[in-house]
Amino acid sequence: MYEGTTRTVEPFTLGCLKTTGHLTLVAYCLKNSKPDKTLPGWRKYTVSKITAIQILNTGILLSREGYKNPSSEMKSPIIDTI
Repeated sequence: MYEGTTRTVEPFTLGCLKTTGHLTLVAYCLKNSKPDKTLPGWRKYTVSKITAIQILNTGILLSREGYKNPSSEMKSPIIDTI
């Protein structure tokens, strides 16, 4: 759950953004329960706004088209799957 919306995402990078200092997850959004959102796509999620997590056993992708490593935007990535 993110800001009251159920989302299914593939996580790629976790770190603190330089601009806000917030712990942020960079993920590819596969599903969104809000019908007005354009999907799929890359999104940044502020971790403090995530209210529930369910880990699905669907495997891990090591790459996905369109991924732009956000390291330059982050103070220091904590986890980077790429």
